[in-house]
Amino acid sequence: MDRVLGRLMLMSELQIIAIVLAVFFAGALFAAITSDVTRSLRRVPYILLVVLLGLTVSTANLGWVVLPYVADAGYLSILGFGMLAVYALSGAGHYLLAAARSNHICGSRRKAWMAFIPIANLVLAFSRGEHHWDEESGRPRLHFLADAGLVAMALVLFVGTKVLDGYVEDWEYAPDVRSATLSRLISEAQTLEESFSWEAENSNASLPLRLDEITVLSRLEADGATLRIILIVDGEQPMLLGGVREALVQEACAPDMFSYDIGRGGRVVYRYQRLNGEVLAEFSITRTDCFL
Repeated sequence: MDRVLGRLMLMSELQIIAIVLAVFFAGALFAAITSDVTRSLRRVPYILLVVLLGLTVSTANLGWVVLPYVADAGYLSILGFGMLAVYALSGAGHYLLAAARSNHICGSRRKAWMAFIPIANLVLAFSRGEHHWDEESGRPRLHFLADAGLVAMALVLFVGTKVLDGYVEDWEYAPDVRSATLSRLISEAQTLEESFSWEAENSNASLPLRLDEITVLSRLEADGATLRIILIVDGEQPMLLGGVREALVQEACAPDMFSYDIGRGGRVVYRYQRLNGEVLAEFSITRTDCFL
């Protein structure tokens, strides 16, 4: 499972969304084939339960936020299975709710498919029941009071869902948040050249980044088995090189950085240069430096 998740991390956002949707619909299909829903569900409880399912999925999506921490704690497989289970159960739950709602509307499950079609799902949410207890009969005062409470609860849950969705969507890991486990899994899922190319492409998306008052991390360049890290030294202040190589070796050889790729023959080069391209210093880190 860990290796599968490593490959998953290499996929684009659209590919990951496609996999999640596939798991969701697989759960719904399984429920449609194996279940025989005979109960009915009024529209207000239906809306509340659908919103609650959405909140459950949004909560599961927080797994992407805690991924590095869970991976290093050794629970990556548990997290992966848990998230997939939530997506599948959510699909099954949506079908079961839709089938019960369809029973209330028309006396059969033939309208359950509408729950999975945008716009069409509004039919399930707002159609009046015809074959079961009607909203206008019975104890109207108690009924309307109960429904008002359910609607208020649904609104609160809906707002909570949107807050969680926005949090996950806008989440960015701090620069120092690196997972040795994830780094290894991602590297193992690729060749050395692919790993360095992937690292350069993903890192460059958030560069340049100022490291201190005279140094800017400009970009990463992948060239076969070599990963070149370009740092721009601006200003007229002299660059102090004492102890720099030792610090760079410690950084590059860390388990959550390039230790695995260096260990299989990779080379990481730190190049300090001026804005005009003048090279001030260059440090090459190889297997010899990391595994003395």
